[in-house]
Amino acid sequence: MDFLQRTEEGAAALWRAVYPAITDPAGHPARLGFLAAGEASAWARIFGFEPRLLDATVIATLCTQTANPVLRGGLAAGSVGQYCKRGEPNALGIAAIALHHGAYLFLLRAQRNDKLGWGLRIGAWAGGLAVSKGRYRAATAVAGAAVAATSALAGDPALRAEATKGASHGANLILFSEGLTLARTLPFNPLRDSRLLGAAEAASRVLGHFLLVDALERH
Repeated sequence: MDFLQRTEEGAAALWRAVYPAITDPAGHPARLGFLAAGEASAWARIFGFEPRLLDATVIATLCTQTANPVLRGGLAAGSVGQYCKRGEPNALGIAAIALHHGAYLFLLRAQRNDKLGWGLRIGAWAGGLAVSKGRYRAATAVAGAAVAATSALAGDPALRAEATKGASHGANLILFSEGLTLARTLPFNPLRDSRLLGAAEAASRVLGHFLLVDALERH
């Protein structure tokens, strides 16, 4: 029953975040632009493109959704991180993604989770660390740890309140997206070159950041 309730909460949070752009696009051009760019990013992968600049623009667009300087700085760093993602990870990209989630962690610093919540995220991070190689292992160790920690803190049951519901769904979608990013680098993965896998990675990342930022703005 809890799973069904959480699914309903996530759907309601997504509708609440999307609704203004649908009903009043002129009043929410940045939100509409973000959704359009995010959809374009996912479709581009289905057609075999990896639009780095578009991916960076998608995250940067969220800066216009907040006046919080910490969140704006984090999103700006995140846009750089997304631009650096194509090819093997580099120091700038790893640092940028870590800074992006560092902003989330700062804003979530008062939140808590139980041992199971932390254990699941640590297990996912450790699993990624075990299968990654070379620079991907460095990216998983640093940026991956920040993403997992964001997911854990956003999973605080206190954030299931009406104003902030969707925070955990957003953070979990981001963690899922980063897992797909890693999966696409594994030589033993028969689906590593799948365009649908790339589209799923982009879509889950876009919706994840959208939900999390929306919830943090209401927090």
